Amino acid sequence: ANFDGEYYRLMDAINMPKPVQDPRPPIWLGVVEGRRLMPDVVARHADGIAMVSHNDEDLNERLDDLTAACSRNGRDYDEITKVQMVYVTLTDDASYTYRDGIARHGAEMQLGAQVTQRYIEAADTGSYRIVGTTELVNEVLAKLQRRGIDQILVHFSSTEAPIGGAVDAV
Repeated sequence: ANFDGEYYRLMDAINMPKPVQDPRPPIWLGVVEGRRLMPDVVARHADGIAMVSHNDEDLNERLDDLTAACSRNGRDYDEITKVQMVYVTLTDDASYTYRDGIARHGAEMQLGAQVTQRYIEAADTGSYRIVGTTELVNEVLAKLQRRGIDQILVHFSSTEAPIGGAVDAV
C-alpha cells in the first residue's frame, strides 16, 4: 500500500499477517452525538453501532434515524448490529436514587460541593440508567431487546460507592 498524506507517508507497506476476518474486520461506530450525520455514516459503512442514548425516547429516535438512513442508502437495517450502553445499579431499596447516592458518596469522599454537583449533573443528563431489583433490570433489558437492540453493554455501579466504586452484587 502507498499513501502520501499531510501527516503520514507509506511506501510499499505490507500488511502482514493478513486479518483473520474476510474480507475485513468488522467496522463499528460509537455514537453519542451526531444524530444528523452519523446515521448515514453508519448505514453506508458500519457493521455495528454502539449507542449511548439517555432514555427510551432518545433510543427510539436514534433507531428511527438509523432506519431512515438505511432506507436512504439502500442498506438492510437488520444487517447492522445495534448495541446500547446501559448503566445498572442493583438494589432492593425502593427509596434509593443514583443522584442521592452520588451526593452521599461525594460527601464521604470529601470531593467538595462543586465536584459532587458536576457528578450529579452528569447523572441527571447522562446515559441510560436502570436502578432497582434484578427483576426490574431484566424487564428493562427485555424491553430493549424487543425494540431491536442486539447486544447490551452493561456498566454496573454500586449503591455504596456510585462514583467509581466496587459493585455490591451481580
